[in-house]
This record gives sequence, structure tokens and C-alpha cells, in this order.
Amino acid sequence: MAITNAAIDLAWTAAIDNIAVTDYKVYKSDDGITYDAGTSVGNVLSYTYPGLSSGTQYWFKITALDAALNESNFSEVATATTLGGFDYTLNTII
Repeated sequence: MAITNAAIDLAWTAAIDNIAVTDYKVYKSDDGITYDAGTSVGNVLSYTYPGLSSGTQYWFKITALDAALNESNFSEVATATTLGGFDYTLNTII
């Protein structure tokens, strides 16, 4: 899992379904309790979650969807913290 100050790379193993898996959804939480509505990422086994705040811990869960739009149970929770940003101080010499 690669981590920057604004993105986290996620990867998972393929789901097995009696109807072909056609999509995965990534769910993100800022507190480990409440998750967003999920981001559809297509039929891939990795995703870079962009637009995150630096130095912040996030929790992620994955689901698989099949051609009939049945959604699997949530995966195990993964957690990661983005890298801290830089603090810039502007000094003025008078």
C-alpha cells in the first residue's frame, strides 16, 4: 500500500461469485464508524483513493458487485494514515 500526503493505494484479492463480478466499491471513513456511500472503481483489484487530507487516519472497506447488482458483504477493514504535509512560515525582513 503506497501512501502520500493526499492519496492511499489500496489493493485486494478477487472476489468469487456464482455470477461474474463486474465491479468493486471502496468505502471510506474518517472515524472508523461512519462510512461514505462508496466509490465504484470498476472490475479492478487496486485503486488509488485521491483527495485525502495530509496526516489523517482513514478506514476503508471493499465490496464486490456482480452482473445482477448483488453486493457482497464488506471486506475486513483496512486503515492507513496519509503522510504529514509541510508547514511553511513566511518570514518578512524589514
